[in-house]
Amino acid sequence: MVFLFKSILSALLMGLVFYHVPVTDLLQSFQGVVWDWLAAALLIATVSEWVNAKQMALILQAQSIHLATAKVCRINLLTYFYSLFLPGTLAGGAVRWYHFSRGNQRPTEALAAILFNRLLETALLIILGLLFWLWEQEAAQEVLRGPALILVSATLLALYAFSFTRRFYTWMHGLITLRFIPLWASGRLQKLLDCMRTFSGLGLPFHVAMIVLGLARNLIMIISLYFLALSLELGLSLAALAWVRCCITLLLILPISIGGFGLREGAFVLLLAPYGVAPAQALALSFLQLSRNLVFAIIGGLSEAWILWRPGGNSTHHKQPEPDKDLS
Repeated sequence: MVFLFKSILSALLMGLVFYHVPVTDLLQSFQGVVWDWLAAALLIATVSEWVNAKQMALILQAQSIHLATAKVCRINLLTYFYSLFLPGTLAGGAVRWYHFSRGNQRPTEALAAILFNRLLETALLIILGLLFWLWEQEAAQEVLRGPALILVSATLLALYAFSFTRRFYTWMHGLITLRFIPLWASGRLQKLLDCMRTFSGLGLPFHVAMIVLGLARNLIMIISLYFLALSLELGLSLAALAWVRCCITLLLILPISIGGFGLREGAFVLLLAPYGVAPAQALALSFLQLSRNLVFAIIGGLSEAWILWRPGGNSTHHKQPEPDKDLS
């Protein structure tokens, strides 16, 4: 029933978008695509996927789950494939949890790694979105820009740091042991909390490395979207596309649509309208971003099919990979 509701919602949102954007206008927007910029956007996004896999491999290693960076990258690409049919990026997280925990007997540790990655990613998206939004404001607010950037960044980073302090875990322990929480749930939550607590003992260098890798990945993806906009000759600034991309990525975390269809397209149309971008052009940009993700989804789906269908694939697919030597 939930899947049906989300499918209907995606269909309604997509129908509403096409009600306001004639297909002829959309096709006309694609006619002038600059293919060099399109290829550059795909190439630089590939670099981002490798950075993302490297970051996730380090996070998994902190939970004693040793997966090679290439293996993590393949799982991330496979997530693109399943996200085409599942509601929101939270469902994609479930796919990653299944593959990260399969064969190593550490399902709680894998879940903790994914939650840590999601916490960091959400914090960075909010920081980057607000920073680029403030950077995009009118010159009349120039005097407030510097202090606002510092305040936003400092506040969010302080909240991130607080989530790994002893006081935070003491507070969380008291919360999960409340009377109305069943004992079986409390026990599992406590184990998950203990795994999350592992990250608090890794020291400042680990967290700095995670923030740097996370910022690098998001900035690369922002540049990739900027190249897509250049391929359509939209004339948008990098700062405008940066905060729009952050907003849409945060919106797609919500599990209210199938693969983000309709939600992503409508958000592009609404958020780019104040910049004078025609609905057909905004929709074209959305579809170019979707096509980039489709390339990754196809690669991930083909890699999974190869492993499952090759001779002996079912027997070897569950083996624990060798640790990535770069991570040791």
